[in-house]
Order: sequence, then structure tokens, then C-alpha cells
Amino acid sequence: MSIWSILIFLLVVFEVCVITEPCKIPGRFARAVGESIIFNISDVFEGNNSLMLEWKLNETQNIVISANNVTITHPTFQHRVSFSQTFLHLNLLKLTDEGTHSVFIGGTKKKCFQLTVDVPVSKPRINVSIETNQTRLECIVDTGTRVVYEWLLNDSSLPSQSWYSLSDKNTTLTLNITSRDSFKCTVKNSVSSNTSDLVLPGNYRQRNYQIYYEKITLLAACISALIFLIFGFVWVLIRKRKKGRKQITPYSEGGRDTTIRPCDLNIEVKDDTIYSVITKPQLSVD
Repeated sequence: MSIWSILIFLLVVFEVCVITEPCKIPGRFARAVGESIIFNISDVFEGNNSLMLEWKLNETQNIVISANNVTITHPTFQHRVSFSQTFLHLNLLKLTDEGTHSVFIGGTKKKCFQLTVDVPVSKPRINVSIETNQTRLECIVDTGTRVVYEWLLNDSSLPSQSWYSLSDKNTTLTLNITSRDSFKCTVKNSVSSNTSDLVLPGNYRQRNYQIYYEKITLLAACISALIFLIFGFVWVLIRKRKKGRKQITPYSEGGRDTTIRPCDLNIEVKDDTIYSVITKPQLSVD
């Protein structure tokens, strides 16, 4: 291989390295959906309006191409971008705006910005479920992206102990003992954070026992009332049957069956005097 071939090879490698060398990212920017971001390019723009400016997302999607006072904006970013020789402004951010924003001037990459876009987290709530030997606390958040979960014991971080366990993403805290401490759930991402109201699992377990006791007591009261009603109904039927029958006393006289019927009591009033007349019962012979 000649010396010229080696020089040409080294030149090509040098050009490739210069072109493909990633630009230094001055910082990472985090914004919420709907907010705006301004990228400062005052230190890289050469002030020559004839140079072409390219603003790209992840080096694959052109946001803005501008040269000789002619600007072309991608339809996705229409009415959301503005720029000058000192800044790039992107408004009403979307989740799809996340990534590496690169600035090319005259075809050369000059500066890069790393942007992350997240949905703010809402206030979490804790769902408590009581089991026989365990208490489960589940942290639930309705909105938010890339949510990080953390549990607090009496407003402090959880100690490294064996009486509890956490799920993979720390969304669920399982207690293996009956605790009277207070617990909170904190959620956060790059643009927001929020904390739930405190819960006392011991009160939930005590309340659960109380509800169970109340149910047993109510069931026992219902069974007792049902038994009382059955006995009362039977007693009323027996009383009605006794009142509906006339009392008859049979006896035998001279080999004949006779029945003594009740006497008839007649009441008469004469000269403001009450007389009672007992009529002799008749003897019926069968």
C-alpha cells in the first residue's frame, strides 16, 4: 500500500469521525406537557444569514430548515416554533417532542439539547386491603408518566427491615405485622411530585374486626328473633284452638255414655234488681 493510499484512508477516517462525532450536550431539559422550551444558540451561530440553519429532532426529523430568509417548518411543528440567531423556541410541548434536538449551521452540527417531556403526576391515593396475616397498601396514581414510587413511614423513609416487602416498582407495600404507624405514598417524575394522605393500617384492621363482630352479632340477633317468632306463632295457634273448642266432660252412668253440658246463666233485671237464673243443664244420652 502506497503512502498516498494511507493518507487518503486517514483523511476519510478523520472526516467520518468529525461528522459523526456526537456534539456535547450542555444540559438536560425536562418540561411538562403543554409548557415551552428555549434553546440558546447565541454561542454557535456565526451571524451569516446566508448559512443554512437546520433544527432536527433525533437527527431524523427536520423541525426547521432556514436559508436566505426562506424558512420551511415541518407540519407537526407549525405555529409552535420560532427562532433567531440566538435562540430556538418550541411551544406547547407534546410527548413526541422528546429526544435530542440538534442544531446544524452550514451543514455542520453545532449544538445538541436533550429534552424530556412528561405528564405531571396527580395526587396518589392508598388502597388498603386486610388479609389474615398481612396488610396490603397499594399506591394508585391516575395521571403521570415515568412515575417513581416511594413509601414513607411516619414521614420518614422506610427502614431496611424484614417486616415488610415491596413490589417491583414499589407500587404495593405489604406489611407482615400489625402496625399502628402511619404510612404515605410519594410519587414523582422529572417535572412534578405529589404525596398521598396518611393512612393508619392498624385502624383499618381494628375496623375490619369491628365490622366482622357487628355482622356476627346481627346474624345472632336475626336467628334469635326468628326462633322467637316461630314459638310465638305456634303458641298463638294453640291458644286459638283451645278457645275454639267447648269444654266437654264425658262420664258413664248406668252403662250409658252421658255428657254434661255447661249450665246456662240467664240474667234478669226487675225493679232495679239484678237476678241471675241458672238453668239446669240437660243430660244428653248417646
